[in-house]
Amino acid sequence: VPSAQTGLANGILALELVLGSLFGFGLFHLLMVMGENMIQAMYGLYICTVVLAAIATGTHAHQADATLARERMDLRVERLRQDEAAEDETGDTETGTTHPKTATTATMTTTATVPHNRRDYLKQQQKPKGPLKRWRRAARKAVLKARHVLVLTPTLVLKAMLVDPFYQTLNWSDVLESYTIDTEQYHDFFIVTVSRLFYYSGMSIQTFFLYYVHDVLHVTENPEAVVATLAILGQASAAITCYPVGVLSDSSWMNGQRRPFVYLACAILFGASLSLVFISNLQQMTKVILTLGAANGMYLTMDTSLAVDMLPPGVEDSAQLLGVWGVAAFLGSALGPMIGGPLLYIFGGG
Repeated sequence: VPSAQTGLANGILALELVLGSLFGFGLFHLLMVMGENMIQAMYGLYICTVVLAAIATGTHAHQADATLARERMDLRVERLRQDEAAEDETGDTETGTTHPKTATTATMTTTATVPHNRRDYLKQQQKPKGPLKRWRRAARKAVLKARHVLVLTPTLVLKAMLVDPFYQTLNWSDVLESYTIDTEQYHDFFIVTVSRLFYYSGMSIQTFFLYYVHDVLHVTENPEAVVATLAILGQASAAITCYPVGVLSDSSWMNGQRRPFVYLACAILFGASLSLVFISNLQQMTKVILTLGAANGMYLTMDTSLAVDMLPPGVEDSAQLLGVWGVAAFLGSALGPMIGGPLLYIFGGG
């Protein structure tokens, strides 16, 4: 991605993330309306989605393994074509026919080979001929291709990613080192990673929204559906802001600056989260959620753009650094409830 389009690219990425969340929350809301027994169907759909996403990511994201698997698949297809050509030549010889390009006067006058016994005769008669033979050949080709694409290729890629590294010169010190960042060499990127950790820790307050709606706003009739509706509104608001902010940050007016948008998003998130202490009804809660969603979309775009900007050019450790940056999100999402839960238990008695 050109550096002049980093904000645009990450705006599209954030939009895809938000739309995926919006679809998930919308589906959850639909199942909640249909009945409580549909919750199991929701988790089943979630598992299927995760499996399909893992296969798609594994077969396309790991470029070297995907290229190798694709070359092997092409080689198998070429061998299959050669086998079919040899089979056609064998079939023509058995039936006494000859290809026009290779025909000679001697071969054109030959006749079908006479079978020596009844078994050979029946075997020859049972061979598919004409359209049936072509249909079986096409079906066989389709089955082999489906097996290569759906089974062999993902298996080879996963093996190269998960199994082969352990047979190489890999020790536990290398594994632990892959989760570290050199703060002297990549100081700015380390600061961005830490800020991402705190951001996701703060946003984890959404874990307690159901209790907030039920206990503070006193919504007792189907509060789960209310929380799902609020989540849909928040994600829709984020979808509106994430893409324009990315385009605006790339414009000549902003000259590729990301930090002003990060400061603005954090200020809005702080103010909206603090206002949760003072609201008293669902209408006010809806306005706060819309504001949180807009700031969230802004931050998601600028966070990724800022991380990419902080990567030094030509660094071989870029993938490892972005991996640690991604782990910070999961770690923050886990630490937030671990800290907020005990605090809620101790100070939330009233």
